[in-house]
Amino acid sequence: MRFVVDGEGKILSYSLAGGSGSAALDRATLEMIRKAQPVPAPPRELLNNGSIEVVAPFVYSLDKR
Repeated sequence: MRFVVDGEGKILSYSLAGGSGSAALDRATLEMIRKAQPVPAPPRELLNNGSIEVVAPFVYSLDKR
């Protein structure tokens, strides 16, 4: 997941950095980040022109029991 956050914690944009191989998991990941707003405000010293780009891995394990 790749997303850009402003100094107030508002997500300005988001996209998948790489797919999971499952359209359903990819949709769920995008929905999760959309609903997560606002996120904690990043430290001011990390901002570049008022925002920061974050690339975060999301790992899924589908265990059929």
